[in-house]
Amino acid sequence: MELFLEHVARFYSEQLSTQSSNGNDILARFEKLMHHYYDDNLHLTRGLPSVKYCAQELCLSPNYFSDLMRQITGDNATTAIRRFVMKRAKDLLMSGNSIAQAAFNLGFEYPQHFSRMFKKHFHITPSQFAKTLNDK
Repeated sequence: MELFLEHVARFYSEQLSTQSSNGNDILARFEKLMHHYYDDNLHLTRGLPSVKYCAQELCLSPNYFSDLMRQITGDNATTAIRRFVMKRAKDLLMSGNSIAQAAFNLGFEYPQHFSRMFKKHFHITPSQFAKTLNDK
């Protein structure tokens, strides 16, 4: 049994290294998927994109997708999704959207949840960020 598990672990790590050599393809497909998610207004019915959704659309299991993203980028899939959403949040605020509008346009159910995630990611609240934009 131990030998079998060792072979499975080795096969899994070989799969990851093979896929990570094609990392640019996975990242490009992920980026395209995220753009389509918002362009097709899926956030209005589904809310924020999830690891499960992304993995399904990329024909991968959620755990494998997260492992692959960690191998390619150094961050897990949740962090990659959050990074994309927060970049989009910044763009929305820079284009003059209110905090509530930005939260809605990203698929957040509550603006407070958006504010917490924004502050956690950028170490500044969305209102402070918007104020710095207005001060310029």
